[in-house]
Amino acid sequence: MRIYTKPPADQVRSLLDASGLPTEDLQPALFEHFIGLGEGDLLDGVIGIELHGATGLLRSLAVAEESRGR
Repeated sequence: MRIYTKPPADQVRSLLDASGLPTEDLQPALFEHFIGLGEGDLLDGVIGIELHGATGLLRSLAVAEESRGR
């Protein structure tokens, strides 16, 4: 498994879309706070934090359907 500290934005959007999560409000700066996990070059999962001062809000958490349960 590989950990992506700044996963590719297009893959993050694709994974969130496939999981039924909103993406229309994702601004480029928000991708700085996403972490991904995957085999090779594709993401199997992603988590995003939205920062509000000293507080963090879990923005998104998604796992590719074929990777769930592993």
